[in-house]
Formats: sequence, structure tokens, C-alpha cells
Amino acid sequence: MRAVLIASRLCRLPVVLHEPGGLGSDAWTDVGLMTGFRPASLKAALTMADQAKAEADRLGVPLIATGQSQAGGTAQLQVAHLVAADSKAFAGFVTFNAACSRASIRHVGLDPARVPGVNFAKDLDPLVGPHSNVSNEIGLQIYIHADGTAGLKPRGSYLAAALHPREHFLDSFNGLPLGRILAQIRAS
Repeated sequence: MRAVLIASRLCRLPVVLHEPGGLGSDAWTDVGLMTGFRPASLKAALTMADQAKAEADRLGVPLIATGQSQAGGTAQLQVAHLVAADSKAFAGFVTFNAACSRASIRHVGLDPARVPGVNFAKDLDPLVGPHSNVSNEIGLQIYIHADGTAGLKPRGSYLAAALHPREHFLDSFNGLPLGRILAQIRAS
């Protein structure tokens, strides 16, 4: 199947010494995601979503927004923005350990439960995983367990997650058959 894909970038934390101002901008974006405030970065992301949807409509294909962590929360907000404007929008998201965006989605006038998409969440992600105070609950949550299996209910505890900070990073999904996992979840 063909689609228009919006792939958002990752947070600049790994290059903080190279772009310290960029890290401040990223933190401001996180504040916006968690509160509904619209910094320039989120306004630009919503404008990009409108432009991408126009292209997807022109081509007659779906729009898929994707990202990890902050970029995942932004992708979810982009889809919510499009669905709030057009309930029949052919758009959805695929995100990984997405940042909390509930307040921003409510800010566009949409119930977070109505945003179409799937978030793959690591049980042991201490930042936005299911045991965090700012866990993501947008769309279908598929929890990836420490043993590589998956389910609709998380396992573990915050203490276990706190001992595995690398589980937040995108490369922790390397080697996982996410398509097969999604198919198994849908079949159950």
C-alpha cells in the first residue's frame, strides 16, 4: 500500500554540546505537548500535517505520522489535529515510546481515545512507559515486554523500568518483528 509518511526527528539530547539551544527548544516543545500550549515547533508541525494531508488527498492515499518519544507525541498530535478538522480524514500514526500528548489532543477538541493509530510502548521505558507519571495513552497501546513478547497489558513496575533507561531509545526496538506483533494482537 502507498501512503504519505510524516517522519518526525528525534530529540537533540545526544548532541546537547553541539546544539544547546536546540535542546532548550525541544524542552519547550515537550511543555507544549503536555499542556496544550503551542510553541512555534508545534505550530510548524501542524502546518506540515495540513500540507501532507493535502498531498495524501491529492494522491488518494492515507497519511501516516510516525516518530519516537517527543516526535511520537508530535505525530499523535498531528493526526489528532487532522481528525479534529475532518472526522473522515484517512490518517493515523505509528509511534514508539511516544511522549505524553493528552492535553494537546484535548486542546484541539478531540477525545484522545478517538485518535487512530498504534503506539508501541516498552514496559521498561522509565520516561514515558506504562509505569511513568507521563505515560502515553493515545491510540492502541501495544506493550513490548522484556522477553520480546507483546500484549495489551503492561508488565513490570516503575522500579524495574528505572533500571533500564536504554529501553526508551528507538534502537531498543531493533530486531523486534513489530508487523508480526501487530498481526498477533489484532488476531487475538
